[in-house]
Amino acid sequence: LNISDPSDTITITLSEASNDFTQNDINFTHGTITNFTKVSSSVYTLLYTANGNTDANVFRGSKEDFQKILIH
Repeated sequence: LNISDPSDTITITLSEASNDFTQNDINFTHGTITNFTKVSSSVYTLLYTANGNTDANVFRGSKEDFQKILIH
């Protein structure tokens, strides 16, 4: 992400399959999420558009779940 192109596609890969992972499990500050798409039961994509410095948090109930989620 940069000032001239503040959007990027992000892939989220869960370590275990999930049938109830939703956009509501993701919290970005200073930006918006669009085009949230389930690719498979463990892979999801989204388009993130920043509007300043950004922090990301992905929640799946417990701290252990949070540690199993990879954002790349």
